[in-house]
This record gives sequence, C-alpha cells and structure tokens, in this order.
Amino acid sequence: MALLVAVLGLFLVGVTTAVGLRRRPVAGAVVGLAVFLAGVAATLVEGIGADAAPTATVKWLSALGLDLHFSLDGFGVLMSLIVLVLGFAVLTYAIAYFEHDETFARFVGVFLAFAGSMTGVVIASDLFTMFVFWELTSICSFLLIGLNDKSDSARQAAVRALLTTGAGGLCLLGAVALLQADLGTTRFTDLAALQPTGALVDATIVLILLGAFTKSAQFPFHFWLPGAMAAPTPVSAYLHSATMVKAGIVLLARTSPAFGQSALWQWWVVLAGCITMSVGGWRALRQNDAKLLLAHSTVSQLGLLTVLVGIG
Repeated sequence: MALLVAVLGLFLVGVTTAVGLRRRPVAGAVVGLAVFLAGVAATLVEGIGADAAPTATVKWLSALGLDLHFSLDGFGVLMSLIVLVLGFAVLTYAIAYFEHDETFARFVGVFLAFAGSMTGVVIASDLFTMFVFWELTSICSFLLIGLNDKSDSARQAAVRALLTTGAGGLCLLGAVALLQADLGTTRFTDLAALQPTGALVDATIVLILLGAFTKSAQFPFHFWLPGAMAAPTPVSAYLHSATMVKAGIVLLARTSPAFGQSALWQWWVVLAGCITMSVGGWRALRQNDAKLLLAHSTVSQLGLLTVLVGIG
C-alpha cells in the first residue's frame, strides 16, 4: 500500500526536521508538503475505482496476534483525504505564521508525526492497530498544545488533554484485551461478522465508548477541548477543529457494525451526543472570543456526528 510509504515519510521528515534541520525548518516544511501531496496521490490512485479495498499487514508480534493491519476502503479514503489535504493547507499557512519563530522546527517535526499518526488511525482495519496510532496522536497533541512551553496556560492545557485522552486510550487498550481474549480477533470485519453478545461484550462496549468520548470531547469529557485552544492557531485548526477530535468518531464508525445493534451502544451514544451538542451550542453562543467560539461550536458539531453514528 503506497499510502503507508507516505505515512512513514511523514514520520521520517518530521524527525529529521526536529532534530537535524532546526536552523532550516522551512526546508523540512517544504519536503513535508511534498509528502502530503504524495499521500493524496497515493490515496486517489489506490482507493478510488479499485475493485476491492487495498490492504496491507505489517508483521510485529504475530505469535500474540498483534500485527498491524490496514485497509483503504471508501471511509478510509475519505478520512485520509481530509487528514492529508487539511494537513497540507495548515502547514502552508504555518510557514508564514511561524516566520522567525524559534519553535517552528519543533512544530514541523511534531505536526508531521501527528499527521502520519492520524492517517494510521483512519486506515487501521483492526482495533489494536488503531490503538497504536491513537496513542501516538495523544502524545503528538500534547507536544503541540504545549508548544509554547513558557506559557502556563499552554502547559496546563497540554497536561489536561494528555490525561483525558490518555485515560481514554487505556480504556481502548482494555477493549482490545477483552476482544482478543474472548473472540480471538480485533479485526473490524471479523467483529461485524460475529455480531458478539454477552457480558464481556457489554464491558467492551463501555470501554470503547469511554475511549471515543474522551478523544472526541463528548460530555462529560468535553472540558479539555476549549482549554486546548491556548495552542498556536495552526495547531488549533488542525488538531481540534479538523482531525484529532474526529478520531473518536472514526472509532465509533468502525465499531458500529459490530456493536451498533446493542441497546447499550445505541442509548449511550445518542444520549452523550445529544447532551454534547446542546451544551456545546449553548456555550458557543455565550462566547466573545473567536477561538473559544470555534472550540465550543466544534464540541457541538462533534455531538451531532456522534448522534448520527448512534442512530445508524
């Protein structure tokens, strides 16, 4: 899968820029823009018009059933294009935004690593693979929100975001462990075919929902997102309005075919989405600051997306 090469390229260029091109971050950014375009081209060529969704497997811990599985289906194509095209646009804007800023090299490095991680999330075809890239996005978002390490508000917002999404990541890891122990698989297609039920499955649903709700700022975990707007504008635009907060929605969409018929799933997904949509919209109407207005409206829109997933 050529898109995986682009994902690896984003990581490599990011590390190279942060470590080796500190005095020439614009060069790293330009190469990153080229990798974004290559990723878009790979997505369009491989994913559109193909008779079957391209798949790839990266061997890791095969004895434990912990390999990395990827699939570029229609949903993956759509989400990959969103991640890559918006990444290209935000990085282009950031070149001017961070002009003469000493943190630009660090921003480019972590930003490209985050984009690669998010692409991995949306093309993952099993829950374990998604978890690996999920945690990488949490680490990268922590570094990006706290980019201005001299700002108390930025540091506090970064820690708050890391603790909240990190707790959700632990819940997701618990879901992976339960599914592997009970069913012997975490592949989304296998889970959809099995339509599992039982007490362990209910516990798995709760853990998956907690992971999704923390990542996508659903009530009562919505508090971390407005504070994260203390980050620089390109960070806020990409992480918290365009991509990272959609990871929870991607998780719900991927697991809905397997668990969407459960009453536990339907009630809690729709209820959390409705409350989040209402609270976010109400708070957005009370804001005078543009970034806080966008933050709360983003929370409201995430609630709407959650409701749509919940009702199928």
